[in-house]
This record gives sequence, structure tokens and C-alpha cells, in this order.
Amino acid sequence: VPEGALALFETLNELYGFVQLMDTPGFFGPTPPEILTVQTGLNETAMIPWGRFGVPGVEGHIQTSIRWGSSIPYFQLRASIPAGGRAAIQNIADHMRKRKDSIYRGKAIKVKFPPKEKETPVTDFFPKFMDLADISEDKLIFSKDVQHIVDTTLFTPIRKTELCRRQGIPLKRGILLEGPPGVGKTLTASVAATMAQQHGWTFIQTDDVRDLPRVYKFAMHHQPAIISCEDLDIAL
Repeated sequence: VPEGALALFETLNELYGFVQLMDTPGFFGPTPPEILTVQTGLNETAMIPWGRFGVPGVEGHIQTSIRWGSSIPYFQLRASIPAGGRAAIQNIADHMRKRKDSIYRGKAIKVKFPPKEKETPVTDFFPKFMDLADISEDKLIFSKDVQHIVDTTLFTPIRKTELCRRQGIPLKRGILLEGPPGVGKTLTASVAATMAQQHGWTFIQTDDVRDLPRVYKFAMHHQPAIISCEDLDIAL
């Protein structure tokens, strides 16, 4: 959702030099457009308008909203314009589709999917960036055998992605980190997140196993990706 909203905002600025905001009529009176704060990186934000917009030289309006598909929210852009304005709207849509930049691809983020409710603020669906400034592989203390397993099954595919592909070594895998508190499970996952960012992978963390089906679909749009779920046994 935020990537779509940001793409629209930047496209309108590129094509027209500004964004023409409009009120949305309603039963209880007009609703002004919102200005959303979107995280574009750790400690980095952008202010993005959300709601109804006018297109210079075109009658009618375009409107941002959320469309639900496979139980996850997607950015949706709708237009209410005369036939003569279709070319301008198509041009906006084409420019948005050509954009290759992504807020989340190659980053370490936390995601959460609130229940599908109309009352849920759109910002509740926005991922949060992970702070990995204090994470270091040097802090991991394992036996030689455990270190070998972690390196071989988890870290090497991240570090040597193209080599694994050339050698026909599958990158798709499931890894279960188990043991009592304090053995380094969370730190291992955090080190993997740091490596992911360094090597162009997207690291996606969720704390709710019930969200995994939706997280999988989100990850498909930001491949290659690693999904991490904490306390799987407690959730089950």
C-alpha cells in the first residue's frame, strides 16, 4: 500500500510538478485528503497525500484506496473522469508501473496485518524498518558443529546466492532455530537480517504465525526474501 501511494505521489509530481488535492464528498460532509507519514527507511520518512486528487486539464478525479485480495491489502487507484481524460489517467498508470524503485526490497522490515476492517487506519498496514545497528556476527557464540550448520544452511545461501544458483543448490528452504532462551536464536535471525540487507535480500519478520500466509504473498513481491517468525511454538 505505501509503495503504491508513494509511486502515485512521485508520478504526479514528475508529470505535473504538483499534486492537486480535493475533498471527498460524503453523507456527513466533505472529507479532506489525509497526509500520511510513511517510513522510507530507518529514521527516514516521507509525507504522502492520501484520498482524492485532481489531474490538471482533466475533469473529474482519481482516488486512492485499499483493495483486498487473498486476505492482504493492495494499493488501488480509481478514476472518475469523462472519456476524454482516459489518456491522461492511462499515462499516470503507465508511469507508475514503470517505476523500479521499492521502499522495502532489499531491506529488513517487520510486518503486521490487522484484521480486515473498514475502521482500520491505512497506516496500520505499513511495514516498519528494523534497527540492526548493534547486530554483529561476532556476538554469536556456537559450538563448532552448530556454527557449521548455521553457516551452511542459513548464511551461505545469503552470501553466495549466485554461486548457489549456478551449482543448482536450492535457495528455498525452511529452517527451525530451537533451544532454551539465551542460546542465540533471535540474534542469529538478526544477523541473517543484516546479511540480507548487505546482499540484496528482503528480510521480513512477523510475530504472529497466523499472518504467515499473508506474509508469503507479500514476500513474493519483494524477492529474494527471507521470512522470520518468532516463537512459533507459542503461537501454535
